[in-house]
Amino acid sequence: ICYYSFRDKRYFIGIPIPFTEKIRGIECRELRGERKKTLGCKTLWVLKRDLSRILVAESILDALAGEIILNDNKITLCSTNGICNIERIEKLLDKYRPKEIFFALDNDEPGQKAQEKGIEIARSFSRIHIVDDHMKAGVKDLHKLLYHDKAAM
Repeated sequence: ICYYSFRDKRYFIGIPIPFTEKIRGIECRELRGERKKTLGCKTLWVLKRDLSRILVAESILDALAGEIILNDNKITLCSTNGICNIERIEKLLDKYRPKEIFFALDNDEPGQKAQEKGIEIARSFSRIHIVDDHMKAGVKDLHKLLYHDKAAM
Protein backbone atom coordinates (compact mmCIF):
# COMPACT_ATOMS: atom_id res chain seq x y z
CA ILE A 1 0.00 0.00 0.00
CA CYS A 2 1.03 3.61 -0.41
CA TYR A 3 1.04 5.42 2.92
CA TYR A 4 1.46 9.16 3.50
CA SER A 5 2.91 10.12 6.87
CA PHE A 6 1.56 13.53 7.85
CA ARG A 7 4.14 13.68 10.64
CA ASP A 8 7.10 13.05 8.30
CA LYS A 9 5.48 14.70 5.26
CA ARG A 10 6.70 11.76 3.16
CA TYR A 11 5.25 8.88 1.17
CA PHE A 12 6.03 5.29 2.11
CA ILE A 13 5.35 1.90 0.61
CA GLY A 14 3.77 -0.21 3.35
CA ILE A 15 4.05 -4.00 3.40
CA PRO A 16 1.92 -6.03 5.85
CA ILE A 17 3.81 -8.21 8.34
CA PRO A 18 3.96 -11.15 8.89
CA PHE A 19 1.63 -11.69 5.89
CA THR A 20 -1.63 -10.34 4.51
CA GLU A 21 -3.84 -12.96 6.20
CA LYS A 22 -2.57 -12.06 9.68
CA ILE A 23 -1.42 -8.45 9.82
CA ARG A 24 0.39 -7.45 13.02
CA GLY A 25 2.17 -4.44 11.59
CA ILE A 26 3.23 -2.61 8.48
CA GLU A 27 6.88 -2.30 7.44
CA CYS A 28 7.34 0.99 5.57
CA ARG A 29 10.04 2.16 3.16
CA GLU A 30 10.14 5.73 1.96
CA LEU A 31 9.16 6.18 -1.65
CA ARG A 32 12.15 7.77 -3.41
CA GLY A 33 14.12 7.93 -0.17
CA GLU A 34 16.00 5.92 2.43
CA ARG A 35 13.79 6.23 5.53
CA LYS A 36 12.20 3.18 7.16
CA LYS A 37 9.55 2.86 9.81
CA THR A 38 7.38 0.17 11.34
CA LEU A 39 3.77 0.70 12.30
CA GLY A 40 2.61 -1.88 14.83
CA CYS A 41 4.59 -5.00 15.69
CA LYS A 42 8.08 -5.49 14.21
CA THR A 43 8.21 -9.20 13.44
CA LEU A 44 9.08 -11.63 10.65
CA TRP A 45 7.63 -10.99 7.20
CA VAL A 46 6.76 -14.09 5.20
CA LEU A 47 5.69 -14.50 1.56
CA LYS A 48 4.48 -18.11 1.54
CA ARG A 49 5.09 -20.12 -1.61
CA ASP A 50 6.92 -23.46 -1.78
CA LEU A 51 7.28 -24.06 1.95
CA SER A 52 9.89 -26.78 1.46
CA ARG A 53 12.42 -24.00 0.67
CA ILE A 54 12.79 -20.71 2.57
CA LEU A 55 15.10 -17.75 1.93
CA VAL A 56 15.87 -15.71 5.05
CA ALA A 57 17.14 -12.15 4.56
CA GLU A 58 17.35 -9.14 6.85
CA SER A 59 14.91 -6.83 5.04
CA ILE A 60 11.88 -7.31 2.84
CA LEU A 61 13.69 -5.66 -0.08
CA ASP A 62 16.63 -8.05 0.42
CA ALA A 63 14.28 -11.04 0.35
CA LEU A 64 12.60 -9.77 -2.83
CA ALA A 65 16.04 -9.12 -4.37
CA GLY A 66 17.03 -12.68 -3.39
CA GLU A 67 14.19 -14.03 -5.51
CA ILE A 68 15.71 -12.22 -8.52
CA ILE A 69 19.31 -13.18 -7.71
CA LEU A 70 18.40 -16.85 -7.16
CA ASN A 71 16.09 -16.73 -10.22
CA ASP A 72 13.46 -18.54 -8.16
CA ASN A 73 9.94 -17.16 -7.91
CA LYS A 74 8.62 -20.19 -6.02
CA ILE A 75 10.83 -20.10 -2.92
CA THR A 76 9.17 -18.84 0.28
CA LEU A 77 10.65 -15.49 1.29
CA CYS A 78 11.26 -14.45 4.90
CA SER A 79 12.59 -11.18 6.24
CA THR A 80 13.68 -10.88 9.85
CA ASN A 81 13.02 -7.11 9.70
CA GLY A 82 16.12 -6.60 11.77
CA ILE A 83 18.68 -8.88 13.37
CA CYS A 84 16.84 -8.77 16.70
CA ASN A 85 14.19 -11.12 15.24
CA ILE A 86 16.50 -13.94 14.09
CA GLU A 87 15.42 -16.25 16.93
CA ARG A 88 11.82 -16.04 15.69
CA ILE A 89 12.70 -18.22 12.70
CA GLU A 90 12.67 -21.25 15.01
CA LYS A 91 8.87 -21.08 15.29
CA LEU A 92 8.58 -20.59 11.51
CA LEU A 93 10.81 -23.59 10.80
CA ASP A 94 9.01 -25.73 13.36
CA LYS A 95 5.67 -24.91 11.76
CA TYR A 96 6.61 -25.47 8.09
CA ARG A 97 9.53 -27.94 8.36
CA PRO A 98 11.33 -26.85 5.17
CA LYS A 99 13.81 -29.20 3.51
CA GLU A 100 16.13 -26.33 2.61
CA ILE A 101 16.81 -22.93 4.12
CA PHE A 102 18.87 -20.24 2.41
CA PHE A 103 20.50 -17.55 4.53
CA ALA A 104 21.40 -14.15 3.06
CA LEU A 105 21.76 -11.72 5.94
CA ASP A 106 23.67 -8.45 5.65
CA ASN A 107 27.40 -8.31 4.98
CA ASP A 108 28.25 -6.55 8.24
CA GLU A 109 29.21 -7.76 11.70
CA PRO A 110 25.69 -7.70 13.23
CA GLY A 111 24.20 -9.37 10.14
CA GLN A 112 26.81 -12.12 10.11
CA LYS A 113 26.43 -12.78 13.85
CA ALA A 114 22.67 -13.06 13.38
CA GLN A 115 23.22 -15.38 10.42
CA GLU A 116 25.43 -17.64 12.55
CA LYS A 117 22.67 -17.77 15.17
CA GLY A 118 20.08 -18.50 12.47
CA ILE A 119 22.20 -21.33 11.08
CA GLU A 120 22.55 -22.79 14.57
CA ILE A 121 18.74 -22.73 14.95
CA ALA A 122 18.10 -24.13 11.45
CA ARG A 123 20.68 -26.91 11.62
CA SER A 124 18.25 -29.38 13.22
CA PHE A 125 15.45 -28.56 10.73
CA SER A 126 16.90 -28.28 7.25
CA ARG A 127 19.73 -28.46 4.79
CA ILE A 128 21.39 -25.05 4.94
CA HIS A 129 22.67 -22.90 2.08
CA ILE A 130 24.54 -19.61 2.35
CA VAL A 131 23.77 -16.99 -0.29
CA ASP A 132 26.92 -14.88 -0.38
CA ASP A 133 26.75 -13.15 -3.76
CA HIS A 134 26.54 -9.76 -2.03
CA MET A 135 29.61 -10.54 0.09
CA LYS A 136 31.63 -11.57 -2.96
CA ALA A 137 30.62 -8.29 -4.63
CA GLY A 138 31.62 -6.31 -1.52
CA VAL A 139 28.17 -4.80 -0.92
CA LYS A 140 26.03 -4.80 2.22
CA ASP A 141 22.99 -6.79 1.14
CA LEU A 142 21.09 -8.42 -1.73
CA HIS A 143 19.11 -5.25 -2.44
CA LYS A 144 22.32 -3.25 -2.93
CA LEU A 145 23.72 -6.10 -5.05
CA LEU A 146 21.00 -5.51 -7.63
CA TYR A 147 22.06 -1.85 -7.90
CA HIS A 148 25.72 -2.90 -8.01
CA ASP A 149 25.06 -5.41 -10.80
CA LYS A 150 22.97 -2.88 -12.77
CA ALA A 151 25.76 -0.27 -12.50
CA ALA A 152 28.33 -2.84 -13.70
CA MET A 153 26.36 -3.52 -16.90
